[in-house]
Amino acid sequence: MSGSLGDSLSANTKLNLAQKSIIPGSVIFCYSDAAGKDKICVIIGINQDKSTVAVILFNTKKPFLGNKILEPLQVHFKAENNTFLDHDSYLNCAHIELVAYKFLVEDIAINPDHLFGSMSQSNLDRVCSVAANAKTASPKRIKIYGLSGYLFQSNK
Repeated sequence: MSGSLGDSLSANTKLNLAQKSIIPGSVIFCYSDAAGKDKICVIIGINQDKSTVAVILFNTKKPFLGNKILEPLQVHFKAENNTFLDHDSYLNCAHIELVAYKFLVEDIAINPDHLFGSMSQSNLDRVCSVAANAKTASPKRIKIYGLSGYLFQSNK
């Protein structure tokens, strides 16, 4: 019985391929400290020294219903338009979570199926704009993760 093509790659090659996939717009499956479990998320930024990655988590249910500040920060995505989703979901742009870059690279090298693909540039721009302009966003985090270009003039 033969294995997959990935089985024939060296560990170094797998790490290099994983590193190349850690870019803004990549949709991945990783552990979330905030959720306390593995979640589908999208990478929105990487700090300059590549020690941490900023991600936003998908939720299958719209959280914060009725909250005038947080509810508008939930960006809806239809499953039919996004092959990485099984259900219509919401990106919680009210919370930017940080994940160790090294952890993501090692996880994707070992579990390439944790990389689900990437979202379109227009969707990434929309999500980054909502996250960067959220009242919940840290100005320091916005700068560190390269989101300053998404700020509305009134928020600069």
